[in-house]
Amino acid sequence: MSTLINLRWGLGFLFGLMLWAGQPAEVRADEMRLKAQLIWGTNQDKPNQPHLKDISPQMREKLKMLKWRNFFEVNDPDYPAKAFKLAQSETQKLKLSARCEIEVTYLGDSKIRVELFGEGRSLHKISQPLSPGNLLVLAGEDKNDTAWFVVLTALKP
Repeated sequence: MSTLINLRWGLGFLFGLMLWAGQPAEVRADEMRLKAQLIWGTNQDKPNQPHLKDISPQMREKLKMLKWRNFFEVNDPDYPAKAFKLAQSETQKLKLSARCEIEVTYLGDSKIRVELFGEGRSLHKISQPLSPGNLLVLAGEDKNDTAWFVVLTALKP
């Protein structure tokens, strides 16, 4: 009887393990999901430009410590916001506008390295941990009391 119980338990365990192993994994432990957005900050009201859209209230709350009153996502159809995933040690280069590009590398253990390019030249490089729900903000030059930002958000696996 004991052998029969052990056999049933062992087969049940093996069957359960096969079911679990057969499930597709969206993001593995050695991968990271991110979203890159180009944001414009200004103290002026929203101009009548169709490619600018309001940012989410959650992002507005996180950016409120910056000096600008209004923030808009640059939603150019040629350069949409990009959600992407990186395997450990993988690098991706993303073009966010005709003048703005980033290169992102996943270093492992929730740490990324980002290099910001403006008009083809490197402006800033940073490496830091980024946990789901948090933002990494890289800023461009402040001209005419406006600025642009690249916002990277770590997405949940």
